Amino acid sequence: MNAAGQRQATQGPGPLPRFRQVDAVVSVGNGARILKETCIRVLARPLLTVLVLISAPPLLDQFERAEHVTGYTLYRIPNPSPSSRRLADGASVAWAFASTRTGEIHTVGDRLHGTEACICSGSDADPGHMVQHALQLIPTALRHKSLTKDNETTILGPPVAKWQTIPHSYPMHHEIVALEGLHQPLPPTFTFPPHSTYNLTVYRRPDLDRLRDRIRNATIIIVTTIKLSADVLAPDVTPSLRLVAVMATGTDPVDLDACRKRGVRVTNCPAANIDAVSEHAISLYFAARRRTVLLDGLTRRVPSEWKEKRTLMGHLRFADGKPPLTCGEEVLGIVGYGALGKRIAALGCALGMRVLVAARKNPSSNGVDVVLPPTTEDDRVPFEEVVRQSTVLALSLPRNAETLNLISTPEFELMSPYAVLVNVSRGGIVDEDAVVKAVREGRIAGYATDVLDKEPAEGPQDSPLLSDEVRDLNITLSPHLAWFSQRTLKNLGQILKDTVEAWVQGRPINVIV
Repeated sequence: MNAAGQRQATQGPGPLPRFRQVDAVVSVGNGARILKETCIRVLARPLLTVLVLISAPPLLDQFERAEHVTGYTLYRIPNPSPSSRRLADGASVAWAFASTRTGEIHTVGDRLHGTEACICSGSDADPGHMVQHALQLIPTALRHKSLTKDNETTILGPPVAKWQTIPHSYPMHHEIVALEGLHQPLPPTFTFPPHSTYNLTVYRRPDLDRLRDRIRNATIIIVTTIKLSADVLAPDVTPSLRLVAVMATGTDPVDLDACRKRGVRVTNCPAANIDAVSEHAISLYFAARRRTVLLDGLTRRVPSEWKEKRTLMGHLRFADGKPPLTCGEEVLGIVGYGALGKRIAALGCALGMRVLVAARKNPSSNGVDVVLPPTTEDDRVPFEEVVRQSTVLALSLPRNAETLNLISTPEFELMSPYAVLVNVSRGGIVDEDAVVKAVREGRIAGYATDVLDKEPAEGPQDSPLLSDEVRDLNITLSPHLAWFSQRTLKNLGQILKDTVEAWVQGRPINVIV
């Protein structure tokens, strides 16, 4: 739309792409409510391309305000219905919307070249006439034969009851591309409906130079860590893409906004690695509190400081000379109280720690940090208070715009000099330069992390945590392998299989976008 709110027709890239099957053509009567409800029911499902033909601007506005409809591409097609000429704006076209909506307007021409689903509505136009006109624009070979009617809807396609959700289980072939087979084995087979087929291509290692070629024909991409940016997810690069299945809990490698604008589903594998990651978090705590890695190096060093001084006890003391804490003296602060945070809290309780759960910290519009109030259900404590009281601060939250550099210099200035920071979430949540400075200056006792801001990492050019000057500080690293265990691999395979199969059957689960 332009500044005046008028829709401007521009010459588009040509006809809609040709597809293998038309799932349904739905014509809704004159009621705007009926149109809106039908749009919600159809667009909420993982249909491929949903086309909406509307001849009346008032109904167009209703469609735009419909829930779950966040953007659109507007196509103009010829509408020979005489009634359309009687519309207030004198339009002689039907407005058509596709599920890959971006707010642009394109002139299609005189053929649609096929689509998977159509919702047709007219104001004073004859709905039945619009349905027939839509069918004329779709190649005959793509049309279903069955027809059901009631007093408000006309559905051409597989017979469905009034307001029954149209499923995504019609004849379809899927090209499934798995980009990172090295991380974990994929399910040997997927069970799709009898009339749906698939071909699975597995690449063991990612190759950024060949990424676009590998996913060009994919309808489903399976990914773990490789970045899928907006340019890679563009329609001209992945024209057939409908689902990105992330074989991990975190979805930060995927540009979610780009998928949302295209109508591409994004799913994950929640809670698959809870046991392994929570146990790894506790192991990192012990390594930091008991300075295991540092003491290992000192014990092996020649000439031997141990032999010279008769003890290495001094390396376990805090800056004030006091010895380390034991579990019963620890205050465990949990930042990120999802399934992982809850499991870490349970393990901490079992070890005798007192547990505090932090309320969310959000930046407000004026740049002032706002701490959400504690919730009755979880009895959460204000974020800054948790940071101040904790002797162990565990991070188990996703990486997003709100959590980048969540722990930085202001937080380290609040923390106890006895505190150790444990990070099993994502790189970028902790300011790496700031944490090195905090450990070096004794503001905190140590840092243990399974994640780095840049991964894979090599040397100080990738992370200050890998510089030689940090080697003698109480900083413990592991290479993003907290998740790795037999149970995790089994869980990931089963959850991925269930998620992809559910999406194909029109019952999406584990949906992020």
